[in-house]
Amino acid sequence: MGIFDKIGKAFSSDYDDSEKKQYWKPVRTLENIEEMMLTSNEKIQIVFKHSTSCGVSFFAMKGLNIPEILESEQFDLNIIDVIRDRQVSLSFAERVNVKHESPQLFILKDGEVKWHGSHHLVSANNLMNAVVTNQ
Repeated sequence: MGIFDKIGKAFSSDYDDSEKKQYWKPVRTLENIEEMMLTSNEKIQIVFKHSTSCGVSFFAMKGLNIPEILESEQFDLNIIDVIRDRQVSLSFAERVNVKHESPQLFILKDGEVKWHGSHHLVSANNLMNAVVTNQ
């Protein structure tokens, strides 16, 4: 295994961690996108577009995996793997009319994007502040 393979595996290992993975619902189909949009009428939906080969995305994911977020009952957590499910990722970007970036974080409520941020804006603090603002 080469050095880049090891680095890539390290970046993806946090996403695959079974303790944390149970909190994040994978969005793998167009039907999952529509279901998530409909569910946002009843409960806030958080969507994290994650690249398993990106260091910024790795650290963003690590920062989001805190008890205040993972165990919150205010919202559901959804994740799109932008590499594995590229077409779903692009379809989601088109559906919400927000240019694709990675990492990227969204708050969906009432079938609309109420807040989104990318790259270094993807943080637990920004997420929690945006949830409070958009209740």
